[in-house]
Amino acid sequence: MTKKLYIVTVSYEYACLAEDEYEAANFREEALHDEGDPTTHAKLAVTGPVPYRPRGWTDDTLIYGAPRGSDLRLDNAIAAEKTRVEQENRDAELSKRQLWLSVDTSKDEELK
Repeated sequence: MTKKLYIVTVSYEYACLAEDEYEAANFREEALHDEGDPTTHAKLAVTGPVPYRPRGWTDDTLIYGAPRGSDLRLDNAIAAEKTRVEQENRDAELSKRQLWLSVDTSKDEELK
């Protein structure tokens, strides 16, 4: 099965009393221990002309899920995913054209 590049967001939400945003954010460690499983959402990184990137990640950040024993940087993974999506789109268009041609040819055969 072909692997696709996904961007996954993992988050926690918690309520706290604090004097400012900085103090509120500092409760994160305590919340991590209390809240249990985080909310997780995954979406494809390449669905349009501009790929989606994880916040704070640079092009040379290593991604998770690379084949064992290899390092795969985000920029290389995005480039490979763009190539995969483009090929998938070309294949779908070719299949559509072939189907159209076979339908068109069968109509010609019916007329004979």
